[in-house]
Amino acid sequence: MNNSKIVAENTLVEELGIDKKPVLNQRRQEVTDILEALSHITASSYWKVLEEKVFLGAKGVLEKKLRVEKDSQEICRLQGQLAWMDKYAELSKLTEVYRKELERLNNQL
Repeated sequence: MNNSKIVAENTLVEELGIDKKPVLNQRRQEVTDILEALSHITASSYWKVLEEKVFLGAKGVLEKKLRVEKDSQEICRLQGQLAWMDKYAELSKLTEVYRKELERLNNQL
């Protein structure tokens, strides 16, 4: 990785006087809206049903397929599906990702 290139690009943006605050404020508002929606969904009893009946069941099926699969390409595909499911099916993890992004945005502002 060429860190000098990253520093040069960031310096160039600062020298040109480009104001990043409007973009950062817009993204902060989007992330705040997402976090609010996630908190409402997580609190819903409907989410508990979906998580138990759909997502955890599908995760179990994928894990079972992964244990018996011999084809390396299929193993990679199943691992990708499990990674996606770990990221998005557990809303607590997804909420944490957005909280960290919000902290980063607040620090930049």
